[in-house]
Amino acid sequence: METINNRLINIDKQMIADIEGSYLSIYKIKKDSKPFLNLIERNKSLQEAAYIVNPNFNDAKGSVFLKDDGELLYEADFFANTIINEPLDFEYKVKDYTNNHPFSKTFHSFFINN
Repeated sequence: METINNRLINIDKQMIADIEGSYLSIYKIKKDSKPFLNLIERNKSLQEAAYIVNPNFNDAKGSVFLKDDGELLYEADFFANTIINEPLDFEYKVKDYTNNHPFSKTFHSFFINN
């Protein structure tokens, strides 16, 4: 499968780092879903949106919409969390934060043994 760097060639490098660091989550938009079609009726510029990026932290402003190549399309002042997603057409690595955690041995033994 393709990597995020090969698929989203115009995505901001900091955004990739934030996705891999689990600060942001990225989803592929199901373009024929009713919630997305309703959103397009209210904002025609979102027709080109292929991916949505949502923050994984409090006090965030809203969702970010990306084009098919990762180019920033629209920074929303709302969270588009009703949009239906499809499986991603690329993969990316996620940083493992448990290595230096005080309970790292417990985490690893629990997940490996269960």
